[in-house]
Amino acid sequence: MICQKEREHFANVCREYLMKSFYVRIRKAQDRVMSLSAREQESPEMSFARQRAENDLADLERIKKKRL
Repeated sequence: MICQKEREHFANVCREYLMKSFYVRIRKAQDRVMSLSAREQESPEMSFARQRAENDLADLERIKKKRL
């Protein structure tokens, strides 16, 4: 019984950490996409960097769904 509760606690701590970690990483990736989108208005050559950032964001969201 005690062992099961310890495992549940450990699993909850790990899940909470993963959720917070993904939240921060996704938020940072979103900020990068927005920043590059704004810069793209002045410099069209930034479109490749913005597309790359959007792909990175999509990858993070996909990985989050898979892991959680």
